[in-house]
Amino acid sequence: VVLQHVAEAQDLAGTYAEAMQKMMDLRDDGLVSQATTVLKNEVIPVNEKIIAATGQAAARLQLLAEEATLEAQRQAASARLIGAAVTSLGVALALAIGIPVARSLANPVRQLSQVALQVAAGDLTVAELPVRGGDEVADLTRAVNTMLASLRTLIRELAASAATLGDASEALGAVAAQATHRRPVGGQLRP
Repeated sequence: VVLQHVAEAQDLAGTYAEAMQKMMDLRDDGLVSQATTVLKNEVIPVNEKIIAATGQAAARLQLLAEEATLEAQRQAASARLIGAAVTSLGVALALAIGIPVARSLANPVRQLSQVALQVAAGDLTVAELPVRGGDEVADLTRAVNTMLASLRTLIRELAASAATLGDASEALGAVAAQATHRRPVGGQLRP
């Protein structure tokens, strides 16, 4: 229906252009009264028909647009309901799955944190943590256990080195004491 009104307006546009040209030619020839008659009897009526046809097309388009808007609003409301249902289901599933997973991750991380704090406080007697699984938390647990074992070894080696250094220091002290009892004579030490 809209296309019929548009086609009608297009057909009338050709007639309108011809009537306008006729009126302009008459005016240019100085025949003003005849030009006025063409204006009243041909140009204005064709113009009114064009206006009517385009008005009908516009009215029909507006009606179609309103119907399309209502349908779009109905579909949007339906989509919102579906979206809300899917979102609610997603949240429920995320909670059902996420809480146990979060707990399974949080507990080992919490244990790692406690061990790290104890080691930072100087307590190397902390027991190694059990390694469970093959994920990043298990890798971190293995790394903390390795670090703890390395620190213990390092402390033992430092203690052994300190003992050796202490023994060497005592020996040097004894040699120094003996050297101070001998006095040089003529630039040489006395036996």
